[in-house]
Amino acid sequence: MAGVFLDLSRKDEDASVVLYKSGYYNQAVYMLIQSMEKYIKHMICKKIDISKDFFADKLKDDAHNFDKSIDFLITIIAGDNKIFAESLKMQFKEQLLQRQKFSFIYNAIRYPFLNKQYKSYSFIEMNRRDYEKIADIFGVLKKALRDLEEKKLY
Repeated sequence: MAGVFLDLSRKDEDASVVLYKSGYYNQAVYMLIQSMEKYIKHMICKKIDISKDFFADKLKDDAHNFDKSIDFLITIIAGDNKIFAESLKMQFKEQLLQRQKFSFIYNAIRYPFLNKQYKSYSFIEMNRRDYEKIADIFGVLKKALRDLEEKKLY
């Protein structure tokens, strides 16, 4: 499964580049977040036995929730070491992911949001810089995960 998720991640990333070059920034960001999520699942599957119901169900339950997938990956990396887990969580969310809420962005770029207080709808429009920032974050995330793997911390 790890290889399948990696292949899917690469294809989604390639599709995001095509959309980006065509000026479809919301769709490009959507595909890029899809790619990021599948890359995380690729890393998870490298360390778990996906044939076990618990892990298969966990991956399915966390489907399309980038933040939950990151939390699951951190749990796998840190194991029972709560101090290491908290340190990783801070490093991932604060530094690597730059406090971005990718699960929120994932939905906000596809659907209008109703603000009941103001009785109005809003919609997020992404632009070239937004895409490039998220692509940079993804590049840093991939490098950090490869580094963890090389150092046998993962």
